[in-house]
Amino acid sequence: MTTERKPLIVGNWKMNVKLEEGRDLAKKVALGAEKMCCDLVICPSTIFLQSIVDLLSPSDIAIGA
Repeated sequence: MTTERKPLIVGNWKMNVKLEEGRDLAKKVALGAEKMCCDLVICPSTIFLQSIVDLLSPSDIAIGA
């Protein structure tokens, strides 16, 4: 018996965005995530972690560090 695995996409944003850019990008990813057939993980900078977690808490997007 073979089980199909769901693709996983991880975005590592460390050192690449400022807080407002990261929040804006997270909102756009969350909007597009509903149409995707994969698991998503966002890895923001540690100092932005709580802000992004709060923003994405209603979504199925996972947060990494």
